[in-house]
Amino acid sequence: MITLRTKPNKGDTAGCGVTYHVAGRPFHADRALVALAPLCQADPAPMLGWPEFADRPATDWRLTYRGEGRLAEEQRNVECRQGGTSFLLLVPDAGRLSITRDEQGRSWIEADLWADAPLSEEVILGPALSLALALQGIWCLHASAIVVDGAVIAFIGESGMGKSTLAAFLGAETQRGWRPAADDILPIGFTDDGLCAFPHFPQLKLSAAQQPWIGLPQALPVQAICLLASVQAEHATVDCDLLEPRSATLALIRHTVAARLFGGDLLAQHLAFCTEVAAQIPVYRLTFARQRDALPKIAATLTATLNTTPDK
Repeated sequence: MITLRTKPNKGDTAGCGVTYHVAGRPFHADRALVALAPLCQADPAPMLGWPEFADRPATDWRLTYRGEGRLAEEQRNVECRQGGTSFLLLVPDAGRLSITRDEQGRSWIEADLWADAPLSEEVILGPALSLALALQGIWCLHASAIVVDGAVIAFIGESGMGKSTLAAFLGAETQRGWRPAADDILPIGFTDDGLCAFPHFPQLKLSAAQQPWIGLPQALPVQAICLLASVQAEHATVDCDLLEPRSATLALIRHTVAARLFGGDLLAQHLAFCTEVAAQIPVYRLTFARQRDALPKIAATLTATLNTTPDK
């Protein structure tokens, strides 16, 4: 479970809040979040008692990141510090947030915000939520994704590589039984059934009606991950090559949301997770020319590759 409390409290009613189901986890908030509206549960739930965490002396907080991050379509200053299983996140344009995990494994977000939506909401649902999920062993890939035969194929790559365009095109291949699952962010984590994707997550670049996960189960197995790589337009072929484990691990680390904020044990846990994913799930380098007529070739290449997916 993840619980959000804002200061000053902006809940709709005293002692009540809004419950969502995000990335396979209940997310209880004391305020309505517009981007989570499609994930809202039918009835409000009572707010849980807020735990009394001892204030950690400033000298115990270790800087994990100071730099820029893209929020609400702009580059903004971001600072993150970690102390044990707690994080302090400061975005001068938006507010100050603490993210903590308790002994029961629950994550708590306390947000002191001084910016209006959508910036304050994106800070909550971006770096803060990514940290809260990571503390529970759920890691958010910067990825688009499709569902093929009941399993997820994720596409990772640099911004502007065409992940969303590719997922939208492939997801429209209804004759193949494919459909979209994620536009920009895909939470993944290990369960008793292996590596699963949790597609019920707000895709902030899309409207509520456009959310690709609508109608999908809460969790789906991950079949493969593809790292997108482009070549010159004269290159007519599409190649899908299996990465060796070390390169696959580095690709997963590079394309995990908020990974640069991690420190200490969380950083080690993330490395172990990416290493395990690379050992269990095929990670491919999908190389193609970035032009519209390459998309059907990609669909054909993926079909051939998935039919011969190696056992891990």
